[in-house]
Amino acid sequence: MDFHLVRFVSSAFITILHKTQTVAQGRPQFRELRGASMLRVRLFGIILMPLLAACSGGGTSGSAALPGATNINATVPASVAAVSPERRLRIYLANAEGNNVTTYNSDGSQIAPTITVGLNGPFAVTVDIFGKIYVTSLGNQIPGNGTLTTYNPDGTQTTPTITGLTDPSGVAVDLFGKIYVTEFSAGIIRTFTRKGVPTTPIISTGLKAPLDVATDLNGKIYVADPGNHGLETYTPTGVQTTPTITGLEFPQGVAVDVLGRIYIANQGRTSAPGGNTVMIFTKAGVLTETISAGLSSPYRVAVDLFGKIYVTNAGCTNSGVCSGNGNVTTFTSKGIQTSPTIMTGVMNPVGVAVH
Repeated sequence: MDFHLVRFVSSAFITILHKTQTVAQGRPQFRELRGASMLRVRLFGIILMPLLAACSGGGTSGSAALPGATNINATVPASVAAVSPERRLRIYLANAEGNNVTTYNSDGSQIAPTITVGLNGPFAVTVDIFGKIYVTSLGNQIPGNGTLTTYNPDGTQTTPTITGLTDPSGVAVDLFGKIYVTEFSAGIIRTFTRKGVPTTPIISTGLKAPLDVATDLNGKIYVADPGNHGLETYTPTGVQTTPTITGLEFPQGVAVDVLGRIYIANQGRTSAPGGNTVMIFTKAGVLTETISAGLSSPYRVAVDLFGKIYVTNAGCTNSGVCSGNGNVTTFTSKGIQTSPTIMTGVMNPVGVAVH
């Protein structure tokens, strides 16, 4: 079975599950899922797609034992019998100087699509659970000239396109499709519906220079703010909450994994300790690990479902001058540097996303 077909089927299944069947007087009725029920459906989708991917692929069929299982006869496509689900992941890079978004297999090999249409200084990229790609462009850092453009998994441009943004340096999409965009120089976070219509919350309380934003499975909002040298968090309604993480050097990027752990790309702009690292915190904001090996001017960080960590090194000096090279370094869930290190097609990579 083709992997893209698997994603289509799983996405359709999730859509169908947006309605749940009940029985009244012997006849089926349908009601719309809301709140926690919808969240469970979306979470199921996040887990479902990579698991289905593990059981998909082309070629002839053969027999393979399921890991950890005994006395089970399972037929698995031979082409994926020795391939882990991780190999089905895709890595997306927003290359600021390349003015494109490049795509890679999990082994670091570059693949299609390479996106250029609609971009003007791409800075951040994220991908929702259906594979839709969201990219913010700074627009030469002219106030009101920034954009957010969206693309299908094959790289063709789609809707929405959001214009009139000022330095849109970060983007996140929650499980319900709500879009969050940081406006760095304006010091706010703007929120949009999945169709690109402005909505609430508009967050400015406690922010000075928000660079990146992430959301967790509960809709909680995490903001990397180098103006505050820290991280601010907010409820889904925009109320400032805990944890607040302070004392960072220049936090450029933030990611949150499925267990609620917080990852911060902490760039060094001085010789102060803690710079040029990725710092990992518990959901309560307690520092548990600091990664420094292989990092130089880390910009953004992403974490996949298997706990692997991806960090963009933008090739910039401590003074903030970027040379146009850079790379992506990867780490195990325990912070040990691993493969791949991505350099092909890279030109000042800033944003990174995995799907």
